[in-house]
Amino acid sequence: MKRQPAMYRVEFKEHFDILKAKLVAFKELPGKYDAQLEEYLKWSAHVSQIYREDIADYMCNELLTILQQYYSVLNPALRLSMVTSLRIMRGKDVVAPSVVLPVLLKLFRCDDKTLRRFLHSVIISDLKKLNKNAKVVNINRRL
Repeated sequence: MKRQPAMYRVEFKEHFDILKAKLVAFKELPGKYDAQLEEYLKWSAHVSQIYREDIADYMCNELLTILQQYYSVLNPALRLSMVTSLRIMRGKDVVAPSVVLPVLLKLFRCDDKTLRRFLHSVIISDLKKLNKNAKVVNINRRL
């Protein structure tokens, strides 16, 4: 997909439609673990840079909405997978830090110790990268 994105566009659309359907079904029972959804989330994060115009806005909004609304009832493995997907998209600069970091800070309320450790490392490393060359005042103030 990375070398010839135009060639795989049809296959991408099929898988992306499946992911959308899985997310709609997932919102009905947010506490249920779905291994296929977890795989599709990871897949979408990895191809988000290639198909940025198709994936970026939808996936970012959906994941952030799900994490904000259902963070306390989500399956811990699936919640960690969603945060990991956001981190991957953030690393590829598909998602803005001003959008992701407040939601990640909100997730510290969860009773999941492994998630909190992971969030701590993600937030600290992202802030270090952002402020490496010069301070990013507007993001630092928001947080």
